[in-house]
Amino acid sequence: MPRKESAIHVLVTRPIAQALKTRSRLEARGHRVAMAPLLEIVFRTCPDIDADRYGAILVTSANGVEGLVHQQNGASFRALPLYAVGDRTAQAAEQCGWTDIRSASGTVDELAALVSDDMPADPFALLYAAGVDRTGDLAGALRARGYDVDVVEVYEARTVPILPGPIVDDLRNGRIDCVLLYSVRTARTFVEALKASRLSDTVGGLRIGVLSEPIAEVIRASGYREVIVAGEANEPALLKALGLAGIASGKTGRRTQF
Repeated sequence: MPRKESAIHVLVTRPIAQALKTRSRLEARGHRVAMAPLLEIVFRTCPDIDADRYGAILVTSANGVEGLVHQQNGASFRALPLYAVGDRTAQAAEQCGWTDIRSASGTVDELAALVSDDMPADPFALLYAAGVDRTGDLAGALRARGYDVDVVEVYEARTVPILPGPIVDDLRNGRIDCVLLYSVRTARTFVEALKASRLSDTVGGLRIGVLSEPIAEVIRASGYREVIVAGEANEPALLKALGLAGIASGKTGRRTQF
């Protein structure tokens, strides 16, 4: 069962827009929150995207949605059906003005299956609004089914491998109880940032919450003693596994001790 906590100090490492939302959720439950975004989202201008070429839009993150909105002709894409990888991405699309939204169950394979079941392979191409760094091969899965897919990289996540001075002091003096990590890339950046701040040998007992086993493997390989893995790869499940949320769907987390 997840451990129940009261008023602990949590370090959130998400990009700033998402980190602010996480901070609000945790502070509403009485916890203290520090933020050290280890990824910076940079939106890219793609002037040659013609909305008239496409029959639907594919997105696997809220950043993909926002990346389209940031285009000069962003408003023209809202008239197209949008296929989202999961409900949170679908919610982001709704907030940005889309009305025709279909949501898969959270994975790239499920999104490809939803599109395949829902629409014919022609006459229009599909626009995949993606990041520079991607996991899975959504375009490949759909091309294998006969779809014409254009991958347009509308945003980039850049690493920020430096921890702010106050965060370094809090970690060194044991004033942070728990760190939240949301991706393999963020986990690697966190380990690098600890080394750069000469903290690796002083925070070995830090409790670290992660979304998935691949993220946990990065942390375990660096020698950290307590890693808690969410039962499902989403924030509510992660907070539940850590005992930081009153309600969340999914299984309880799996604790690993060294």
